[in-house]
Amino acid sequence: MHIQKLIGPLVGLVFALISCGDATPVKNTVDTSAVDSAQITSDIQYLGKDSEVVLLAPEAYDSGFVNALLRSNLAKKYILDHDAMTVDGEKITFRNDLKLNQVYELKGKAGEKSYTLIVKRVSNSTLTYKLEESKMGQSLASDEGKASLAPAFFIGSELDEDDEGNTYPADVYSHEGDCMLDIRIGLDEKGAVSAKLIRQCNDESANIDLEDSPLLTE
Repeated sequence: MHIQKLIGPLVGLVFALISCGDATPVKNTVDTSAVDSAQITSDIQYLGKDSEVVLLAPEAYDSGFVNALLRSNLAKKYILDHDAMTVDGEKITFRNDLKLNQVYELKGKAGEKSYTLIVKRVSNSTLTYKLEESKMGQSLASDEGKASLAPAFFIGSELDEDDEGNTYPADVYSHEGDCMLDIRIGLDEKGAVSAKLIRQCNDESANIDLEDSPLLTE
């Protein structure tokens, strides 16, 4: 595996391209660049402006991830199967740092604020989360929802640092609601699940920059 760090708040990347795979014939074609979750069905080819997604395992992906692939312009053709994704003929396996359907509770502090993040990976492309923020035992904010894997994950992972300055690869899961939230999560040098946050809100006092994010660990 070749690891490199790139510029940008959302995409710093590690190469993980693995053996070739052949396309499976599709039954139907849907001309759309906005796939609704109700449209996610098996063996359908979704066409964006410059790319297409062939979905063979609808239960393993969410519409947010499919839409992000169609908009990303990172490749011409994606084939999404049960446990892998083929990108322009190259087969990509998904990182398994977070075991499917296992709940992880991560905690950390930044100054006087304490954070608790509860996550569960429910498919190849999706995790559910609950983020609680408190100060001196008093709740300040609570947010929960679903976050989708960033489409550039197959090019590589972000590189984050633990409190000792050791780097570890982290995938980015994003949620767009009242705030834009990125959950950067992976296994640290000791094999523990660790995460950092980026949050951008209309209320700038609620923002969290990567440099100011607490390190959340098990």
